[in-house]
Amino acid sequence: MGAFRLAPIALVQSATFGLAVPISADFPLSLFARGQPTCSNAPNIVAGTVAPTYAASLESRSLLPAAVEPRFPPGQIIFCASGSVTFNVFQSIANPDFGELQSAMLDFLDLVYHTILDQIEGAGDGVIPHGAMFAQSPTGLLHLYLGNANNHQLTWGVAGAAIQAMWTYMQQAGAGTLGWQIWDGMNQVGMGGLSMVQPLP
Repeated sequence: MGAFRLAPIALVQSATFGLAVPISADFPLSLFARGQPTCSNAPNIVAGTVAPTYAASLESRSLLPAAVEPRFPPGQIIFCASGSVTFNVFQSIANPDFGELQSAMLDFLDLVYHTILDQIEGAGDGVIPHGAMFAQSPTGLLHLYLGNANNHQLTWGVAGAAIQAMWTYMQQAGAGTLGWQIWDGMNQVGMGGLSMVQPLP
């Protein structure tokens, strides 16, 4: 694998990740205002409670066969991280890719995830310095942003769980650019964005 850059940056919420697909305005300010939402990937589990451990995960680097039919209905997705109370909320990808883009995004998310694990192993878990992080793929074509939201602080552990959940979603449902909310239990603690600077060659 090539060089990889992961750097904390100062958070400027209005301009930090201009290339990301914005989070839709129809996202609720509080998911819990309408009752107990469940995980799209585990409908019998209430979002924000500990989700079951997946058979396919980044830890094992095992892959499920790519979906050929839409695995999740269009609209809002609440995707829970494996063995965690962390979950992502986002709009489903309109035209998911199951080819070269999916492969590139999965490799990039895998690299970010393992870089976060190395950070935790080396320095322990804690809040992400300056409230945000930015990562660029080795090719420079893909960018990822994670940052604080809702007057909460995003930790490396929650960021890792959010990346693991997004990797699993894109592995199962196809890949594409998007923005998402990161929830830890009943609190929205962060936001994320994955963008492509230009189409893959």
